[in-house]
Amino acid sequence: MVKDAEQHASDDAKRREGVEMKNKADATAYETEKFLKEHGAKIDPAKKAAVEAAIEKVKAAAKDGDAAAIKAAIDALNTEMQAVSSGTLFASQELAPAKTARRRATAGRRAPRPVRRRRRKKRRGQQGWRRRQRDRCGL
Repeated sequence: MVKDAEQHASDDAKRREGVEMKNKADATAYETEKFLKEHGAKIDPAKKAAVEAAIEKVKAAAKDGDAAAIKAAIDALNTEMQAVSSGTLFASQELAPAKTARRRATAGRRAPRPVRRRRRKKRRGQQGWRRRQRDRCGL
């Protein structure tokens, strides 16, 4: 049994790598689709179409199961997404001048201090009881 495991170790490693790449492809495709749903209105339609095509390539490669093809498709998708996400980041910064103006206006002010509450003291009855117990025991 141990000999069989040693003989098939390379096959197991290849199969494991294929399964891990397939899982990574599924996760990357899901995350990218989620990003497109959230920020689809801010993205240029041509770039959005390129990303969707890359997603389809990743899904097709994941169905085939070839680890090298999956990795190449994931790298292509990541390259497309970097271009899109950097564009949306810059666009969102340009669309929010009011936010930056508000930050600049309040830059010198300090935030209000939180209200501190006083801790309750122990009841006197408990303190007296403990003192009496200590005195009775001779401690």
